[in-house]
Amino acid sequence: MTICQVWDADYPWDVRIEKVSRSLGQEHEVHLVCRNSARRPRYERLDGLHIHRLPAMSWLPARLRAAVGFPAFFNPTWIHAIWRTARRTRARAIVVRDLPLALTAVLVGRALGIPVVLDMAENYPAMIEDVWAAGRARFGDRLVRNPHLIGAVERAAVRLVDHVLVVVDESRDRLAGMGVPASKMSHASRGRCANCSRALVS
Repeated sequence: MTICQVWDADYPWDVRIEKVSRSLGQEHEVHLVCRNSARRPRYERLDGLHIHRLPAMSWLPARLRAAVGFPAFFNPTWIHAIWRTARRTRARAIVVRDLPLALTAVLVGRALGIPVVLDMAENYPAMIEDVWAAGRARFGDRLVRNPHLIGAVERAAVRLVDHVLVVVDESRDRLAGMGVPASKMSHASRGRCANCSRALVS
């Protein structure tokens, strides 16, 4: 089975992406869609992982390149990249790392008729709140990294995805408090990634 994995930053390298892709790769073919700030090749195969990067767009000014590649759920560059990769590889599921592109993955999953798994590696809304509390928020963050907006995105995402992978019991309990049923959650840290993907397509 082919799985489309989505990561909102450059790869290599991220320890979470490596662990999850290796776990899934034991039984499935994994294709990763990721950012391309470093302007690497559009396609690369690394340790069995198929990497599909966004266009480098080297001809654009640096700030405009950053805006085009910014992982906002409404960004058409990301929508097209995920849709194109999932469709061409005939992916049977999409696994998206964290919240920024969760709704984007849901949109593509609905369009292609395939399930979406949210790999929730951290409490993203809490992380954004810490950034604001520490005074590190920039002007543009009022729109795209607003804690209230991120909270709304999380509430929508956990309802719309087909399954959620959590790493700690506290995260599972927090989602349960938001109404996410236990049957919709798995502990990725307990080696259940492959089992989760099989359950979604059975």
